[in-house]
Amino acid sequence: MSTVSVATGERNLETVYRALSGINFEGALSDWDRVLIKVNFVTAKTWDTGTTTDPMVVEALINRVRDLGKEVLVVETDATSTSADKAVVKTGMKEMLDRRGIESQT
Repeated sequence: MSTVSVATGERNLETVYRALSGINFEGALSDWDRVLIKVNFVTAKTWDTGTTTDPMVVEALINRVRDLGKEVLVVETDATSTSADKAVVKTGMKEMLDRRGIESQT
C-alpha cells in the first residue's frame, strides 16, 4: 500500500520537509546506502510550467536523504525531443546540484 503526504504553503524547503514528515521515508530507505532521485525533464521548460521537476523540491529531498547518511544520485535520461544535458541547465537543476555538491555526469 502506498502512502501520500500533502503539505500546503509557500514554495520553500520547509513545506517539502512537512510533506516528507507525513511518510516513513526513513524506513523505506533504511536498506540502502545510496539513493537515486529521478527527476523529470520531458522538456527543457522551467518548473513553474508544471512540466519539469522543481529544483527546490529535489534540494529538499537531497538534504533529507543526506541527513540519513546516504549517498544521493540525481538522474534523468534524454526524452524523445529533449536533451537531459541541456534541460538540467535550462531548468536551473544544475545550479542547485552544483551548490549541493552533487556531481553532474553526461
